[in-house]
Amino acid sequence: MNSNYQFSENHFLLGGHSGWVILENEFLGTFELDVNNINQPSLTLDTSTYQIQVGEGLNTQTSAILRLNPHIYTRKDNLIAKVGLSLQSDIVSEAKFYLFPDIEVSYSLFNDVFIPYAGWKGDVQRNTFNKIRLENPFISEDIDLNNTAQRSNLYVGIRGSLSSKFTFNFSTNVERFDNFYFYVPDTTSSLENKFQVTYNKVNRTTVLGEVTYQNGEKLKLAGKAEYFIYKLKIEDDDDDAIAWQRPDFMLTGSAILDLSDKLIIRSDLYLVGSRNVYSYQIPTLSNNMVENFVNNSHFDEISYNRYAFKLKPFVDMNLSAEYRYNDKVSAFIRFNNFTAKRYQFWTNTPVQSINIFGGVTLSF
Repeated sequence: MNSNYQFSENHFLLGGHSGWVILENEFLGTFELDVNNINQPSLTLDTSTYQIQVGEGLNTQTSAILRLNPHIYTRKDNLIAKVGLSLQSDIVSEAKFYLFPDIEVSYSLFNDVFIPYAGWKGDVQRNTFNKIRLENPFISEDIDLNNTAQRSNLYVGIRGSLSSKFTFNFSTNVERFDNFYFYVPDTTSSLENKFQVTYNKVNRTTVLGEVTYQNGEKLKLAGKAEYFIYKLKIEDDDDDAIAWQRPDFMLTGSAILDLSDKLIIRSDLYLVGSRNVYSYQIPTLSNNMVENFVNNSHFDEISYNRYAFKLKPFVDMNLSAEYRYNDKVSAFIRFNNFTAKRYQFWTNTPVQSINIFGGVTLSF
């Protein structure tokens, strides 16, 4: 990808696998080489003109993640077990080596109606600028880019299918991270509508539930709920013990209705919990965006002349319809923010009210 500031990023992934079967056991091995090259501008704020100045030259970083994963699958009646190790190296200016467990056990009950499972894993998670940009489009182009080491991921859950149409999955994950990133205001942005990333050691507990219902190709329903508990490990008195800009829960749902293979209607629903944020100015956002707005109790002054507050939970819904005249011609219309709610997912970046657009697609 490229940008107006001579920014560029290239990401390469190369992998392979091999294995053999002995009786009921599968002996497998996977290999993966993950390389990322990024060229970033050096950006500063000219306080006399309040304009961004681009420094000479580019900051170039090339990093690689090497993964080797030998493991064994074994099956015994309704029991399936995977036991292995994941040897990984995160290579930037120097190499960091990790040895993670790769273990999962599941047991089928009542012909896959209920499948309890548990596991213990770890991973070096690749953070690219493009990945972060897709998550937060207001990110600055000169962010400090590090990979996240998931030191441990212990999980337990139950999944299954109550019928051929209805499936479910419920789980709890307890994870331990190094270099888990959060979003904070970019001090070079006078409007505070651009973001940098900051990294911390984090313990995170996630409670997840998801259900799906599918009646052939005519009707598809899906729902997912996640609740997060963050605990940051503070090694410096200057660090914050707050998961900035991360919601405490998220609820998503979708519905797809296919009418006579001609008219397809889709709806997406999002419910996002409150987010801890801060500003270098006393927040003046309206009551419908900030919690505890009454009597100026909505913020706390913290270190370095910062004001911490919470953005309210919000609901958003999108609705779209597509009419397929034939295999080559179709028309669509889409309503974003169908409820016309005024909210901010990221600080100082208000969403537009309801917007409508449509078009025609042609295939040749």
